Amino acid sequence: RLFNLKTQFEHLTFEHEELIEFTQLEKQVHHMDCVPIDQVKVQEDELARVNEKIKMLMGENSSLRKILEINKSETAQLKAKMITTQQYEKAAKEAIKTISFKIKEHLQDEVEDIIKNYPSIEYFLRYEII
Repeated sequence: RLFNLKTQFEHLTFEHEELIEFTQLEKQVHHMDCVPIDQVKVQEDELARVNEKIKMLMGENSSLRKILEINKSETAQLKAKMITTQQYEKAAKEAIKTISFKIKEHLQDEVEDIIKNYPSIEYFLRYEII
């Protein structure tokens, strides 16, 4: 949409410049050949309409630029949140690994304590359960 508005704006700007030149030529011809004032008035009215259209398109262009800036800002915020989420996920995975390791160590210590107290069940604990 921004591209289309820009293209329209450029086209209208070109038409505007042509109308200015044409109006100037019309005025010169009017002075030279007494061109009817009505024709000059029509061109001036057309020029005024084109000017209004250009102003409207410039306003829309300005609004679209503001929206684009807001979108860029929101995109940057989302990227920052995504990075933070990834960091939290990484920290959570590390915490899970650490906790799992600690649990395994604790269970192994418990098994060793049981084996010390009950040596007859060592085979069962080492090879059947674990």
